[in-house]
Order: sequence, then structure tokens, then C-alpha cells
Amino acid sequence: MNVAVEEDLWVLKEADDEAVQLLTEWREEQWQARRAHHVSRWTAGMLQSFVRSLELPGEVRLPSTMTGGQLCRLSRQSLAALCSDADTAEALHSALQQERAVARDVELSQTGRNAKMAALGNHKVHAALDGG
Repeated sequence: MNVAVEEDLWVLKEADDEAVQLLTEWREEQWQARRAHHVSRWTAGMLQSFVRSLELPGEVRLPSTMTGGQLCRLSRQSLAALCSDADTAEALHSALQQERAVARDVELSQTGRNAKMAALGNHKVHAALDGG
């Protein structure tokens, strides 16, 4: 009898560990999705690849070490000074505004799920149920 109880507890612990692992991986994916669109958290490399992907009409002369946080602190006039012409500056500004809007949308879509995950972490299963 004692052996069966220990095996059952072991099986339950393994199932818990597996569920926690899956939830942790999912949470990391969600974190990366949020970070991918948060301009202020971009590294210099992420910023450079974003600008290259835009297919802008002119040239943008960003310092190679400029991060997303530094870019966010620039005024629109300072941003225009880094661009070869006004059309390029406008296109870059518009792309950054779109990226910020996407970041807000991603964050809003994940807020409810993050609250449920936090509730599960506090053993409040009723908060994670659809009806509760």
C-alpha cells in the first residue's frame, strides 16, 4: 500500500513539473513577443535590422551603437536630422509609431492571460477558470 501511494505522488509531481515547464516556455515566448515590439527595449542590433527592413526611400544614418531607448528619446526634429531627406524621416517616424501601436496591442492582448498566470502562481485556481 505504501509503495502505491509513493508512486502516485511521484506521478503527480512529474505531471506538475511538466505543466510548469510548458507554462514557463509559453511565458518566455510571450515575453519575447512583447519585447520584439517594444522599441525602447531594442538592442543596437535589433534597431539596425528594423531600419534595414523598412525599405525607406532615403538613407538613415543611425550610430551603430544606438539602442531603441536612445532612439525613443530623440525628438522628431532630431530624428529627421539622422535621415537624408524629409520623406525618409516621415517614413521612419510612421514606422516607429506603428511599431509602438503593435506593442500596445500585444501588451493588451496578454494582460488577461498574465493575470491568470499570476493567480495560478498564488494557488488561486478559481481566477484562472473561465467562469471565475
